Amino acid sequence: MPKNTDQKQIERQWYIIKLLAQNPNGYSQTELTEKVNRAGYTVTRATIMNDMDDLSEVGFIYQDGSDARPIYKLFKDGIFNIHNLDLDIDELLGLYFLREIAKPFSNSVMGEDAYKIVDRIINSMPVPNKKFMQQVASYFKVDLNDLSSDHIISDAIMNLLQKAADDHCTVKMRYYSFTSDEESVREIDPYLLFFKNGNYYIVGYCHKSNEIREFRVDRIKWIDMLDEHFEVDPNFSYEQYTDYVWNILKGNQHYTVEVRFVNKGARLVCEYEQRKADKLIKQPDGSVVFVKTVSNLEEIGRWVLSYGSDAVVLKPKQLADIIKERAMGICRCYQ
Repeated sequence: MPKNTDQKQIERQWYIIKLLAQNPNGYSQTELTEKVNRAGYTVTRATIMNDMDDLSEVGFIYQDGSDARPIYKLFKDGIFNIHNLDLDIDELLGLYFLREIAKPFSNSVMGEDAYKIVDRIINSMPVPNKKFMQQVASYFKVDLNDLSSDHIISDAIMNLLQKAADDHCTVKMRYYSFTSDEESVREIDPYLLFFKNGNYYIVGYCHKSNEIREFRVDRIKWIDMLDEHFEVDPNFSYEQYTDYVWNILKGNQHYTVEVRFVNKGARLVCEYEQRKADKLIKQPDGSVVFVKTVSNLEEIGRWVLSYGSDAVVLKPKQLADIIKERAMGICRCYQ
């Protein structure tokens, strides 16, 4: 893209590329203007025409149809081809590492494509480079299998959610809630998809609960896109939305959790869990106090329980009561 483009223009043109990638039949200037405006960018037909000129100049798109009513399409090959890629040793190691990271997700939507892309790059390299990669594989392993998911995601549901989020269209779906162990029909305005701990989630405004919620995609039983459009809440930020979340579950209150870890538990927390803490306070006796603000006590409670008697909740009292009740329940199982 031209060097004098600003950040908003780059974002807008990248959005246009994504639109064209999703529709092999292409779009007219009028259709693109409507879709780009609907996505929150304020543009005119003249703006879109300038964008088309920029993208044509660098080889992303081409014009089909008549000059009077052109249809703009994305080149299938063009600029996305990699020719004569020359990599040094460090870059080859990085490429191998990237493929191994993608491998656990190769059975998931998008993860499969990510793995195939890297694998194709490696297979297209000269023979000496491929032999070097095979040698690396014999002495260097990347084990991320605990992040992969056994849940099968419907391509049709994922594609519909991506399109609905791009076009700002409300969807209607039947969803299974693990918490209530019930299915319900609800309408949501899908803001964005995210991938975490081996699962895909859609976050958006839920008309049933009148709040922004996240839904695990593999729990969607069926889904339809409605002929209703929405505007994303201007105050919504994914980063702020996920503040104070221990893992996935989100609450409406903030709890400052303090847990004292002793013995082996203290060493384990210092060695493996430091990044999870807001503060980790080391004590003169060798114990540590783990401090974290969360909005839900369920998930962090299960984590504290996993340390057994090496973990003592100092605050809040609600969490201490939860741990005590569950510990007593465990004891009753062995009476």
